[in-house]
Amino acid sequence: MNRSSSPLHSTPLRRTRLLLGGLGIALVVLGAVLFIQQIPAIRYPGVAGWLLGALVVHDGIIAAAVLGVGLLLRLAPWSAATKAIVSGAAVVGGIMALIVLPAAWKDAIGTANPTVLPFDYLGNLVWFELGVVLVAVVAVIAARNVTARRSATRRRSARTTCPGPAQRPPRRPARCRRRAASAASPPSDLRCAVDQADDPRCRRPTW
Repeated sequence: MNRSSSPLHSTPLRRTRLLLGGLGIALVVLGAVLFIQQIPAIRYPGVAGWLLGALVVHDGIIAAAVLGVGLLLRLAPWSAATKAIVSGAAVVGGIMALIVLPAAWKDAIGTANPTVLPFDYLGNLVWFELGVVLVAVVAVIAARNVTARRSATRRRSARTTCPGPAQRPPRRPARCRRRAASAASPPSDLRCAVDQADDPRCRRPTW
């Protein structure tokens, strides 16, 4: 297969990847500039520890959870669209839970300054997860409806463009078939000589 003809290397997809890559690099540069301007150097070790912990959480928990969900979805008798929707919902819900649960736990045990955590983090997390489930259910129903509609359209087009074998005409009774055969076949020489001399079928070509 030619590399240029592959969907993964098409021009629109390549432009989208370059755009997303450039946007990501710009955000990284902006974050680095703000970090240097607003974070004192004495807090760099703490930030490094936090980044290391985030890396461990991402590779050790989030990646493992996504891999487990992917293996379970592979065994499920669902379509590819349904599996993609469920997998995306699981990833979004899991990442949000990992972000919010530490704040909810700290809010539950109490803080020295109540204004640090002013929201109901656990309740908001529950509502967010319910919203993710609702959106996933609606997306699965819509995807199945679209798939069913496309299948029905393909079946209708197959019937119109590729008809089945022509139906055979109904068979006539044997008596009718014998009469038709005798009428179509020329009479014998004896009958032509005796009683059907005027029959056009009895005439012989003259040379």
